[in-house]
Amino acid sequence: MVGTSSPAPSALLRLPPNIRRDIYLLIGVTSPDGEPLVYNLRGRKAAESQPPTDWYGLLLSCRAMYLEISALLYSANSFIIHYTVQRSLRPLRALTPASLAAITNLEVVIKESPLFPSRNRPPTQRGPRDPARREEETGLNIALSHNKFKETSAVVTEWVNAANTIFPCITPGRVNFNLVCDIRKQHHIRAISVASRVVSPLEGISFKNCHIRLAESRIPEIRQVARNAALGTLRRPARERSKPPSSTSRLLTLPRELRLCILEYTDLITPWKEVSWSRQSSRYSVFHTPCAELEGHQSRPDIHHGCQFRRCWLNGDPLYAKRFCQSVRAAFSSSCRCWTCPGPNLFLICRTLCNDAQFVFFSGNRFVVHDYYDMKPSQTPMPRLRQGSRRRKEPVTHYLYERFAAAFFLEEVVPAHCLAYLRFLDIVFPPYAYYLWPKPNHLALVDWEATIGRLAANFNLPSLTIRLTVAQPQSPVDYSNEYEKIARYRVTKTRGEAQLAAYAQVMRPLKRLAIGPDGLERFYAHLMFPWGWAYDGRSGSVPAIREQEKKLKRDAEKDVMGDRYDDMYAHAKGEPAQAIWHGVWYGSNGFLSV
Repeated sequence: MVGTSSPAPSALLRLPPNIRRDIYLLIGVTSPDGEPLVYNLRGRKAAESQPPTDWYGLLLSCRAMYLEISALLYSANSFIIHYTVQRSLRPLRALTPASLAAITNLEVVIKESPLFPSRNRPPTQRGPRDPARREEETGLNIALSHNKFKETSAVVTEWVNAANTIFPCITPGRVNFNLVCDIRKQHHIRAISVASRVVSPLEGISFKNCHIRLAESRIPEIRQVARNAALGTLRRPARERSKPPSSTSRLLTLPRELRLCILEYTDLITPWKEVSWSRQSSRYSVFHTPCAELEGHQSRPDIHHGCQFRRCWLNGDPLYAKRFCQSVRAAFSSSCRCWTCPGPNLFLICRTLCNDAQFVFFSGNRFVVHDYYDMKPSQTPMPRLRQGSRRRKEPVTHYLYERFAAAFFLEEVVPAHCLAYLRFLDIVFPPYAYYLWPKPNHLALVDWEATIGRLAANFNLPSLTIRLTVAQPQSPVDYSNEYEKIARYRVTKTRGEAQLAAYAQVMRPLKRLAIGPDGLERFYAHLMFPWGWAYDGRSGSVPAIREQEKKLKRDAEKDVMGDRYDDMYAHAKGEPAQAIWHGVWYGSNGFLSV
């Protein structure tokens, strides 16, 4: 009887494992340079290309090679699935437990609005307008209609079921996971509940990195849902999540000095330690500056320090990072360090932490109050439509408001007990022409003097610095209307002196704050020379105009500070750097290019 011999093993299997791996790299299982290839789980869009799979036959040749190749395939590459292509997540559920255990990069796109909408691109660059693509561009629809919401609920249910199937099989702390589910009507009453349900399968899961996006716009409430869910997957291993969370915070047991130091590392301190407020916006905002270092120019260290907390996509793949940037989307990414406005959480924990957070916010930032518009400090009130006319506009010929924006900010915006926390207040007026400044006994001047009188006792004057700035036009033609242009070119002696008198009226209440050794710590002024933008002034010497502005500055500061003026500049103490908006609009040297 002749014995049967087993087939000889493949010559490939007789090679050392490292040689076989090099072969797998050469045939394209993954990229030899270490960059992961992107594979679509039977759900790629028409514009996306799939890496070639010429090695598919080798994958089916024997079990040993299948295990080796599949382990390399799922561990070294990225996998993405789009629900809207097949309207199903079945390919995701079809992954075997072994494949899920090996996978390292997974992205699930339930609904995604385009990063660059088609309506903003030329017609020749727009994609096909088929129903599936239209639905994908609009995001997850949350409609008032019961039938429409039923469809949305079915989509979320399918995702939850798929997630509960695959997540128990992944290796804890190994996967870089991305989830995109743009909610279309972010302000709908059901938006928060739908967002919470979308991220509910992530509870108890441990990822290496997690990026979640729940809306195209930066809705704070939805962004907080994404943030909490993502951070929950990164805090600690899954086996430790069974322990009940502590009901008491150890933060309150620390000395106040340590609590304040900890809070200074939160978003309560803006990247450039500067917060703006204006009459037009009526909200806190942060003025950003371009990163000069990226363009090969030198930048002040305190300015360049803030660049790391803005535009995270400049530090990596632009298209990838901007999808999950928390400053422009309702999203959270473990790699995004962009500054966002702090939410109410720190202020609602308890009264003690609320007071600590307020102290850090108001004492750690410089506050710039614009009397008109912070996004363009040189803009003055625009012409208004004449009553009863749809076309003809009448110019603004007087100061429009009954209160200065600074008075409203100090009395209505800042809590009374927080006035003592202020360390630097920058009051900015736009380049009003002479007729736009309030005249003597104007309601705004009367209210300004009364407001300072009422609030003087609330300030911590020995620690407070005030700067009064009158912005300059960016160019001789930077006017709101032709009337203002003509008026500013024709500045007579009387008109110029009226503008200087308005400066003095604004500064008069501030002189009270500087009286005595316990008065205002410092006061600085940057005032526009009334004749500087007149026709005669422009035809004259620009350095001479600058000398006049320096004289205005010196006289104003002496008038307010009195005998303590010399102390401000003693011992080589210079004026603090100009605000961010000043450098952006007028250049690094603080002067206009004329």
